[in-house]
Amino acid sequence: MNSQQESQVSEINLKKALDVDYDSAFLFGNYTSDKDIEGVLKIPLKRSFFIPDNKHMLILLKNNIIVYEDCFFYDKVEFFFYDSTRYKYTSENVDYYMWRDSIFQVSYKKDASGDEFYQLRPYEECKDLSGI
Repeated sequence: MNSQQESQVSEINLKKALDVDYDSAFLFGNYTSDKDIEGVLKIPLKRSFFIPDNKHMLILLKNNIIVYEDCFFYDKVEFFFYDSTRYKYTSENVDYYMWRDSIFQVSYKKDASGDEFYQLRPYEECKDLSGI
């Protein structure tokens, strides 16, 4: 990744990219169990699991039914909500992020050690921050 790529900002529609329609999205962090997630979503999960130290889990719902779930390494994709309380929630002593938007601004970044990753930020939040 060169400096031109690093400063480049793109847009992605998660519904199109993942080929799934959803009305709400949830992001859970490491050390979250299936029971924790069931407590937040208020729906039963089909399998047992525990999100390991280096991963996050994305769960997409449509009409309160899981239509997509995936664990991913959080050092490769960062959903950037950390400077905003707009999307952060706590329920049943579980911290998580929830949103309804599907359009994200994508930036290519490097961390302090030079590792590359993608940062996704909700377009609506970007619009609010820029005053558009």
